[in-house]
Amino acid sequence: MTIRPRRDRVLIVGPLPPPEGGARVSFRAALDYLRSLPHLAIRHVDLPVRHDRSGSPPGGVDHPRTILGIIGAVVRMSRADTVVVFGSSRFCFSYGVLLLTIAALLRKRSAVRFFGGRPALSVALLPASVRTALCTLLRQADAVVVQTDIGRREFPTPLRKKSRVVRGYRPCQVPSPPAHRDDKRIAFACVGMSVEKGAMVLLDAFDQVRAGQRFPRPVELHLYGTGPAAVTERAARTPDVVMHGMVANDRLRLALQEHDVLVFPSLCITEGHPGAIIEAFMAGLPVIAGDLPGPAEIVRHEVNGLIVKTGDADALGKAMTRAAVDRDLWQTLRAGARTSAIRFDQSLVLPELAAALRLR
Repeated sequence: MTIRPRRDRVLIVGPLPPPEGGARVSFRAALDYLRSLPHLAIRHVDLPVRHDRSGSPPGGVDHPRTILGIIGAVVRMSRADTVVVFGSSRFCFSYGVLLLTIAALLRKRSAVRFFGGRPALSVALLPASVRTALCTLLRQADAVVVQTDIGRREFPTPLRKKSRVVRGYRPCQVPSPPAHRDDKRIAFACVGMSVEKGAMVLLDAFDQVRAGQRFPRPVELHLYGTGPAAVTERAARTPDVVMHGMVANDRLRLALQEHDVLVFPSLCITEGHPGAIIEAFMAGLPVIAGDLPGPAEIVRHEVNGLIVKTGDADALGKAMTRAAVDRDLWQTLRAGARTSAIRFDQSLVLPELAAALRLR
């Protein structure tokens, strides 16, 4: 008679990110990978939290249903060996802390994975005593995993010592080049059309690009995603701007291959390792980004992209012009982007994530 080894029972709790968010791709990939490990028996509980565009639940929590979801998670927790909480920074510092506390009372191993790049900022406006209490409760987890070095450094020292950094990731299969790649134009791409993603700054910069130096080829700006009326109306009035609307995550890389440079002008200080930048690297596109701490960890100036001052339309326009005019520089940055893509291959990163969560 063959005796099968007992598998560790792991309960993964957390709201499934919204379909349009890159966090959904990362979370699904992590869930599928953990389910593929033969020594783990995975069960996922998706708490019914309504998301805003960033995946955080401010003002969008359906409290009665969420409480029922937590009760259901606690019931399942009694039959689990390990509890892992995935979620946005706000979720992990609220419902996540509650779940980790219950897991500690039940003497379960636990871990938490933050989606956001700078978790400590989500509680920065709370009184110091409340922040200290939340961080103390978070330390009950056996493992705390963040996405960025800056996110780890901003934790209080006791929590920083416990936490580990596991970078963002995407599948590294390179799709077939598009059959209709147009080399007779210079095409910039931007994923995200909200004000906080820097859409208005980008449009100001593109006006400067068009009004400045004459280019050997037509210059276009392609916008992906949806945004407020002020942004879409401004984009519609700007010549050589093409709006594509929402593009499914699994088609984004193929769409990016039709362009020359990704521009990432986000003003959001909580940015981590954005999926759009990683997808651009996978597609062989250099990236022009602001000097926010999260993106600046993966975009290296004049290696795989260009870094400019965040929110500075003049500096952004000059960088776009430089990338369009200096084709030797563009070729160097493109080669750097393809090399950088290997670091974010999920086949390499997901085992690191499992180890950081103490599931290997």
